[in-house]
Amino acid sequence: MKILVMSPKGGVGKTKISLGLASVAHKRGKSVLAIDFDDQNSLDTTLRGIDDIDNAAGHPRELMDAIEQTGDDHDVVIFDVRPGSEYTKEYLQAAKHVDFTVVPIQHDGEAILSAEYMVDQFLDEGVQNFGVVMNSVLPNEKHLSKVREKMADLSGPELQWPMLDSILQFRTVWGHITFARDRSKTLIHHHKDGKAKAEIEALYDEIVSKIGGGSR
Repeated sequence: MKILVMSPKGGVGKTKISLGLASVAHKRGKSVLAIDFDDQNSLDTTLRGIDDIDNAAGHPRELMDAIEQTGDDHDVVIFDVRPGSEYTKEYLQAAKHVDFTVVPIQHDGEAILSAEYMVDQFLDEGVQNFGVVMNSVLPNEKHLSKVREKMADLSGPELQWPMLDSILQFRTVWGHITFARDRSKTLIHHHKDGKAKAEIEALYDEIVSKIGGGSR
């Protein structure tokens, strides 16, 4: 299973979601490879030294080669790519050759507008195996209600964005990603209530369901 995580705007949680998905997959007994194609190399740096999840780094122009050459030795491969529109052609091609593409956005207008071009490109090119996930939602019912209204607007007849049901709320755990390590598993955890872990697990399950991956 190959998952591409991309966004035209930086700072929307792309790398954190990549880390979370890799962690959930590993927790469920999958062999995982996470490849960082972002100049900041945050994914590669965070995973370096953690033996349980294989990691690598590369340039965005190497993305298609990586997609074609990986998968035989790992159950799950996560591709975290740099933000921006410079490599739109590469990302469109990549989205056609992975099992699913996750596009994180935040509820503010700038993040939504910056994603609109890429989403429209996906739809124009016939890319169907992707979904948009709302990230960093404030954990209160009033704000959550506004976000759901915005999601409904994005999924409406005019824009028709494929919004995922999963919503990732703003939590301090995302500000300092922590891995709990023992002999058998590596997982993101929240020291108070575990809700951050539950949310990323729900996102992983929704992606698997969209792919039709059964027990992946």
